[in-house]
Amino acid sequence: MLMGQEGVGDKTVLDVGCGYGFYSFIAERLGARKVVGVDFSEQMIKQALEFKRIRDSRVNFSLGAVEQLPFAPNTFDMVISGMALNLNDFNAGCTELQRVLKRNGSIIFSVPHPIGSHGEYNGNGEFTLGGYFTRKEHVEEWQDELGNPVKFARGNRTIEDYTEGLYHNGFAVVRLFESRPITTPEDNDQALVDKMMEVPDYLIILARRLNLGL
Repeated sequence: MLMGQEGVGDKTVLDVGCGYGFYSFIAERLGARKVVGVDFSEQMIKQALEFKRIRDSRVNFSLGAVEQLPFAPNTFDMVISGMALNLNDFNAGCTELQRVLKRNGSIIFSVPHPIGSHGEYNGNGEFTLGGYFTRKEHVEEWQDELGNPVKFARGNRTIEDYTEGLYHNGFAVVRLFESRPITTPEDNDQALVDKMMEVPDYLIILARRLNLGL
């Protein structure tokens, strides 16, 4: 995975939208010097703290939103985020991430692939893309680990929205990936694999904060 390839050893890592700490604990296991997870959901943080206790982990967890992070400037060497940055205002999120990252620090994040949010499947299971450049905000509802509903605003974005948001906040995109199914010789549901190959589920980006005096 990108986190391992980028290297987290002896780094201070911030996990934005950490949920119950899945990526936070991975960063700790990979040798990060310090890991902090932040999430806007009080229930998620409570669950993360419980997993921390069970694992005897050193990860710190706190409440906070990406648009207003409770940390000083130039605090972290790396920011990671799994499916938490498809925000109503991605630019505002990038501005805040740029603030808390050290110069030359990196960010690794995934978001729902824009193609998936700008199309739909018909009754025959065929996907049709439409209105790709239409910006729409909507409310999504997930369930936390305890089954409680969690609502939050999301925006339909293009790939350009993400790369330009990063660019205008002093980041350079290093690598960009589109998810595809990982298969093994034991996989026997070829129809499912073929369906997953039609539309990518996720967009994964590695970017670096440039040393521009920002």
